[in-house]
Amino acid sequence: MRIPLIVLAVALLAGDTWAAAPPKKAKPPPKPSLALLPIEGILPERDLRSVEDELRRALPGQNYVVQTRDRTQRTLFDLRALGLSCDTGVVDCLVQVGGLAGVNLILRGGLTSLDVATDQLELLGVDVNAMKERNRVKVRVPRGDPAGRAAALRSALTGVLRPEAWRGQLRLAVKQGLASVYVDGVPRGITPLAEPIELTPGEHAVYVGLESHRAFKQTVVVPYDDEVAVEVVLEPGVAEPPPRFATTATTAAPSTATTVSPRKPPLRVVVYDVEVVGLEPRVGRVMGQLLVDEIRKRERVSVLDSGELRAIVGDGSSTARDFRGCSAAECFAEVAEALGAEAVVAAQLTLVGGDVLFGLRRIDPLKQEVTVSFSERAPATDTNKLLPLVGRSVAQAFAEQPLRKGVAAGVDASAERRLNPPPLAPVYATTAWVAAVTASTGGIGALVAAGVAATLHNDGLRAAQARAPDDKLVRDDSSGILALADAVGWLVPVGVVGVASGVVAAGAALGLGPFTDWEGQRAGAAP
Repeated sequence: MRIPLIVLAVALLAGDTWAAAPPKKAKPPPKPSLALLPIEGILPERDLRSVEDELRRALPGQNYVVQTRDRTQRTLFDLRALGLSCDTGVVDCLVQVGGLAGVNLILRGGLTSLDVATDQLELLGVDVNAMKERNRVKVRVPRGDPAGRAAALRSALTGVLRPEAWRGQLRLAVKQGLASVYVDGVPRGITPLAEPIELTPGEHAVYVGLESHRAFKQTVVVPYDDEVAVEVVLEPGVAEPPPRFATTATTAAPSTATTVSPRKPPLRVVVYDVEVVGLEPRVGRVMGQLLVDEIRKRERVSVLDSGELRAIVGDGSSTARDFRGCSAAECFAEVAEALGAEAVVAAQLTLVGGDVLFGLRRIDPLKQEVTVSFSERAPATDTNKLLPLVGRSVAQAFAEQPLRKGVAAGVDASAERRLNPPPLAPVYATTAWVAAVTASTGGIGALVAAGVAATLHNDGLRAAQARAPDDKLVRDDSSGILALADAVGWLVPVGVVGVASGVVAAGAALGLGPFTDWEGQRAGAAP
């Protein structure tokens, strides 16, 4: 019985030990991701690349996951493939780039030369999720001083990524007491000051004033993450009033307010392929193009059509996943979400009996709900009746977006030819024109050759007559009629037939013109 008791005791002790074991630590939240665009400027490329490299080395210390340079370049390529090339100095454009890159924050930098020994780096950070500017800073970057250069770049990153930590200190040692201290027009205390004044790095206007004393006024450069000390001795004289609030500030502090234009940003709209049931796919393609054109007539609207989406996700013919980790069908929605689409347009054409039912829905992708629904019918025997529905549906779906100046709502008459193109492919008319040109050229060439041959033959006869004026045969042929017949032979009829054939072929080509689908609407095979 002793052994079981010992085993039981050990088990109880082990149970207490296990019960007292501390719980596992929760995984820390993932670090936010960041993309750094190539540094821009008019300086040599090696200088721009060097600054970008130094910033990339310093970024991991800011608690961010930094996207590789290759991945950023691939994102910019995708942006151009979408036809969305834009000014990367604009917040709206940077939001698009950040959305495609799948990052939380995107940085853009510009480097300019101030003098022979100093450059200036302007760094802009944009919060992709909030779709607004986060901070913008300017710092001086010395040349030929690696330590000072690294400190300046670290200062710029801190100012953009962690503005609450972008601080320097100003310590004022004023000989007189009870003097008023102003920095950038803001009162900061009465001397003696017990603690240094915390300021953002850069230039600051300092004022120290005391009754019956001349004021101390000076611009002081405050370094990042460091302290600058200034000794002040006020001399007797006529006192000056303190500066007005923030009238002398020349600081390079980061802006906490967004610099986005007060105008409302464009409404981002994604238009999917028109779904077709019972009709030719070509009708859906044309209606989709007309819908996109009609939506783009509205003010402050940025439209991304399915063709531009397909430039990223492929033609949809394969379900294989690409490097983005999604199939073509899934990527349509993911790219639209990454671009911050505020509206998705989905349309259908369905053959119902003797009518075509046209339906359009405007969907809010964030709320996952239909905000506008439009539905009307047109006779199936005349698909041109669908064209007025394009303008009416868009006017209803985007009633809050007015038309651009000088633009009329609705599709024009040329759309009828796009929707119902002529039955013949361009190859028939093209072949007729080629035949006309070839036959005419050959016929004219034959006639020219006949004329040259006749001229040469007649010249020979005249020469022979001059040499032998008494030759009866030469005298009989002096009219040139027999000579012309001999010289021309079969060239004349060939030339005549060729020219006549060319005229007939040209007439046929002209006749085929009205029946030819020159724009390739019927033969086009967009997926």
